[in-house]
Amino acid sequence: MTAHVADRTLREERLVRRMLARGEQGLADALCALKGVTFGRRYIFRSLYAIGGEGAVFDVVDTADPHASPLVGKVALHPVHLPFELTSDGIRDRRLALRRESVLLATCGSRSMPAEVGNYQFANPALPAARGGAFAEAEPVILMEKLPGVDLDRWLARVHRRGLPAATLQPTLDRICVNVILAVADLASRGFLYADLRPGNVRLVPYPRRIARMLDAGSIVRPDERDHMFPHVPAYLPPDLHHLATAGLPIAASEEVTAIMAGRTLYEIATGEPPFPGEPIDEHRLVDAPVSAPVATIAAALAAGEVGSVAAAYRYLRSRATNEVTLRPTPE
Repeated sequence: MTAHVADRTLREERLVRRMLARGEQGLADALCALKGVTFGRRYIFRSLYAIGGEGAVFDVVDTADPHASPLVGKVALHPVHLPFELTSDGIRDRRLALRRESVLLATCGSRSMPAEVGNYQFANPALPAARGGAFAEAEPVILMEKLPGVDLDRWLARVHRRGLPAATLQPTLDRICVNVILAVADLASRGFLYADLRPGNVRLVPYPRRIARMLDAGSIVRPDERDHMFPHVPAYLPPDLHHLATAGLPIAASEEVTAIMAGRTLYEIATGEPPFPGEPIDEHRLVDAPVSAPVATIAAALAAGEVGSVAAAYRYLRSRATNEVTLRPTPE
């Protein structure tokens, strides 16, 4: 059994069960062992909050300011459950990726992303320091603002299941679609792309009125980057890129790629159904979806690659803003 069973939160229980189902008990043990670790002399890892492909996020307590705004800390995810894959080079590569993420988050300057609070280091108790090399080196952590609210994918699943009347849902879904486009467009205007665009990486902040903000700074890339490993989930990739990635060929992030991913994301917001990997969206589903006609039109056009950027999509919606579609931009 993994450690710290008695003091796990319900969220941690779900995350640990998911890891155990994948045969990652050692990883679950290692992450739970970080609870209570202090860094920066004042911050303490309190509980495991989320796990991604490359990193783990913890709720963090600021012991110097009990009334501080909620914080999270992100650390690199080392495959401690696979001892033969745990090497100094691999550890350093993952730490380098985390530091790169920190630089991108700090330099992008977008309110669409969580605010970075600082960079710190700590001794990782899950790594045997006696092995030397990277095992004995300090572990970096990015300290960030914890966004309030609920993840968009969870919210959509709950709301679409309830079968609310279209007239009730439309203003809210319209607003969310517009704010997702604005969040990604804001990053693009600053010279950054959001590569892993999907509802699971969008946070609905309750004030003011379900503003959309983006999670996971590891999804930020520069337009000139060409890497077949840029973060993505297959269902949201443009179908042609999905087929290239499946064949092991390199794929490149671009404004056009981000626009198509935005269309596939808007499709899921409107219909409650995720797109099928490698297939075009079913545009007929948008006809009866509880969103306004302008939002349905731009979702279909984006997903089909007929709109070259999310900024162009927002300009389209602004030009058709009536009582049908509510435009509420993200706060500066």
